[in-house]
Amino acid sequence: MKEWLNIPLIQIFTLAAFSLTEKLPKAPIITTPLETVDALVEEAATFVCVVKSFPQAEITWTRNNIPIRFFDTRYAIRENGQLLTILSVEDSDDGIYCCTANNGVGIEAESCGALQVKMKPKITRPPSNLKIIEGLKAVFQCTTMGNPKPSVSWIKGENVIKENSRIAILESGSLRIHNVQKEDSGLYRCVAKNSLGTAYSKPVILEVEVFARILKAPESYNVSFGSVVTLQCIATGIPTPTITWLENGKAVSAGSIVETVEDRMIDSRLQVYVTRPGLFTCIATNKHSETYGSAKAAATIKVSGDAGYCSSYRGEVCRGLLAKEAFVFFNTSYGDPEETQELLVRTAWAELKTMSPFCRPAAESLLCHYIFQECNPSRIGPAPKPVCREHCLAVKDLYCFKEWLTMEENARKGIYKPALMLLTLPECNRLPSMHQEPTVCTRITHFGKEVLIPPYKALVRPHLVLFTTL
Repeated sequence: MKEWLNIPLIQIFTLAAFSLTEKLPKAPIITTPLETVDALVEEAATFVCVVKSFPQAEITWTRNNIPIRFFDTRYAIRENGQLLTILSVEDSDDGIYCCTANNGVGIEAESCGALQVKMKPKITRPPSNLKIIEGLKAVFQCTTMGNPKPSVSWIKGENVIKENSRIAILESGSLRIHNVQKEDSGLYRCVAKNSLGTAYSKPVILEVEVFARILKAPESYNVSFGSVVTLQCIATGIPTPTITWLENGKAVSAGSIVETVEDRMIDSRLQVYVTRPGLFTCIATNKHSETYGSAKAAATIKVSGDAGYCSSYRGEVCRGLLAKEAFVFFNTSYGDPEETQELLVRTAWAELKTMSPFCRPAAESLLCHYIFQECNPSRIGPAPKPVCREHCLAVKDLYCFKEWLTMEENARKGIYKPALMLLTLPECNRLPSMHQEPTVCTRITHFGKEVLIPPYKALVRPHLVLFTTL
């Protein structure tokens, strides 16, 4: 008691007032506002919400305005609710987190902060091996995720792929290759990269397969009876094709064929002992032939001197185009020449229906006079007269320019329509000229309304009448 007497009165009142103030109720105040938290997937993230109040405030938490329950095992709430820890962050945890403090005094306090989930690049849909036909389109899938969003690039072998007119990396991350070439074969990897790291897919293989095609077609020959001729046909493809030879539409004995295979090319050589004219066809096939067709090329072997006879035409297809009283040549190298030549014309005739109205009449007339050549009997045997050079050139360069060009291009590639595979295009420039040798060539007869054609290198007069239309 004596001690109190020694303390100044003003100091006693001051201490009492301070003690009373400390015990007065105070509304909650958040002294450490929430901040944006960056967190990696599968790592922990903690929000701190320090509250000063009297009495002690109750602290609750929300994510995107949805309450976080104390019993939710994905979270740990400690220090009277002032610490919220997400134990293992998932990419779906991003959002706005708020702490609210309320002790019944005054207005409740609230502070909010964002959780930004950062994620190293991850390839969620890696590419897979591809087999593709040359010339088609290839697409390697590569779906990624990460935050920041990863950039995607591709590697072939050890080199980074550069985009060009054929190759593009799509917005989805996929790699697209147009008009696939054999050199596109190889190992590919997808690479996803952001500021947190880099992810690589496993290497995948692009296998480019090629349907069969002929690189070197057999050549035609005109030889004497008893000659030995070797026909060569080279084809390529992936898988390596096989080659079959036909003579006049029938399979040739394998004993006369020698083949070598190297670097996915097959070199097939057929040895022929010539005793009669023939049409020899090389057919290259591999597993893609059912879808894309076989590659074919044909060559003729002619025996010096014509083997055949002159007779009237008794067929139906060319009746309206051939001269009524004229004889035509029948090639006795065919078993039944009249029936065989009529069959050749009939099958090709059906194919001509797909040609333009301007080309078709001229092509039909040329076809009939090409297969059934005008023929004059003589003491030394039949003398067939081929189509005149100028008439052939008129069909090729005027009436059927586009169609003829297409057939020549297909022949070079070894592509033949079924109905035309047994026929070869006339070599117009090798035919006799109607101005230089008028008696040894056949002029295609007129039918119906006449059509004028232009001159050909001064060999055909401007007023020459060649073909007509119905």
